[in-house]
Amino acid sequence: MSLLFTWLNTRTKHWFTQGKRTLLPLKKAEENEIIYPSRMKLMSHEKQKLTKGLIMVFGQIVFALVVFFLDYLLFESLDIIRRHSEVTTIMKGHHQLSVKVLGKGALARIMDNLFRSLKNQEHTLHHVSTNKRTFHYCTL
Repeated sequence: MSLLFTWLNTRTKHWFTQGKRTLLPLKKAEENEIIYPSRMKLMSHEKQKLTKGLIMVFGQIVFALVVFFLDYLLFESLDIIRRHSEVTTIMKGHHQLSVKVLGKGALARIMDNLFRSLKNQEHTLHHVSTNKRTFHYCTL
């Protein structure tokens, strides 16, 4: 209610004595519907929307906290399993490399000199790996 409204109402107070209808005094039901711009009071439909919104926000916060907690529990349990377990992998391999250069030209001689150290070379690999240590055995 503004000051202008209350001033107009004081001008029309004599109507009340004459039995005419006036704006003030308000009934109880009408007082709840008046919006005072200078007050912070919320109307009933605003309160309902505010409580619904707060319930939704708190619900989402609780859901996010539950998801984070379950993620933390899963990480910790997998970390404990990783720390107290031992995984061993063994890789063995054997290969033989043979290089043959065909031709008698200058380029063939250069390539033959380049790959001469690789001709008929054998290599054996034995690799043992655990999550604790890694061992390499290599023979030529």
